[in-house]
Amino acid sequence: MRIIYIYVVGIILLLSCTTKKNQNTITINLDEGKELGYSSIIENIEYVILESDGNRFPINVEKIVKKHNKYYISTQDHTVFIYNLDGSFSSVIDAPGDGPGSIRSLDDFNITDDQIIIKDGYLKKILFFDLNGNYLNEKKDLFPTSYIYYSSNYRLYYPHNDPTDGQNSIYRISKEGKVEGFLQNAHELGTRVYLTNSFNEIASTQEIFLGLPITSEIAYFDKNGYPTKTFKINFGKNEMPMHSRLKFENRIDEFMYIDENNLIDAFSKLFPLSKNTFMMVVTSGMNSPNIIICSRLGEVLFNSSNFYNDYEGLENNTIPWTYTGDELISWNTINVLHDSYLNKKPGILEVENSTLGKFLEDHSEAVDGEDIVLITSKIKKEYL
Repeated sequence: MRIIYIYVVGIILLLSCTTKKNQNTITINLDEGKELGYSSIIENIEYVILESDGNRFPINVEKIVKKHNKYYISTQDHTVFIYNLDGSFSSVIDAPGDGPGSIRSLDDFNITDDQIIIKDGYLKKILFFDLNGNYLNEKKDLFPTSYIYYSSNYRLYYPHNDPTDGQNSIYRISKEGKVEGFLQNAHELGTRVYLTNSFNEIASTQEIFLGLPITSEIAYFDKNGYPTKTFKINFGKNEMPMHSRLKFENRIDEFMYIDENNLIDAFSKLFPLSKNTFMMVVTSGMNSPNIIICSRLGEVLFNSSNFYNDYEGLENNTIPWTYTGDELISWNTINVLHDSYLNKKPGILEVENSTLGKFLEDHSEAVDGEDIVLITSKIKKEYL
């Protein structure tokens, strides 16, 4: 097995990087962000409380996927919770250990037409479950910790800019085992590892979308897993220069420098809204996050530096987490939503289709607890 691993890594190290002839630059000035309410881009908001499985509920949410009339939610403790659309509990994948069907490190998961696919970089394997969370089988996967996009014909890997994985940021492995690398990584950063959103599929075109946080790049891949276009996001005076990062021996000092100088470390969240647009959430220093929507042509369509909830008269205390199906999804705990509702922002009037008050009334017995609430929103068509 060690010989095979050395062979695979050897192939990766020999790969050449793709050119960036299709790369465009989008310049974003955070100072141009305006104080804008949800209603400027969102049509309505709905709230769903997640039922406990009898013992626990999701804590430290990492990824949310809505598909097949279910919510699939992974957490930092390497668990996948499965819920029905009404928030009722369906099942859970929770199998710590080293044996068949066990998970030590849930790097990423995909939902296909008929399976849940989990990447475990620690045990170097890919596990397959049915859509109800029942274990089916697994196979060895010698690629280390990484996000993954799994197709029947190929797999894409993003190993978080880990320089031990070669000179590229993205790797494609065909079902025949051919390894190809794309997009030069920030190898000069040593052993720093930067996480961001995992791969997203754009359903209407079957394209794949990924943000590369440290280089502030966005990459599109065709349905066969080959890159077609990249964007470089230039944040101007708020950009953290690469040469400045290299001065720091640890991330603590680097974070302090970033906060003191109102710089951006990396994308907080980044995902496509449609084949035409994408949304990003970025924070400079200790400021409120900017919510930004850009077109695929490189236009900045929306830039809010204070994105408040004018549907409910609230300060914004959640950030968009993902866009799945036709909804923007975020989450918070019910006690935080309740406290925010009791301390509304002065001067913001509720609009007719407010639903939070009724939701809290319907779940009054839970408002002092920490049950997870999924917040789903419809984006206005002009931003899709």
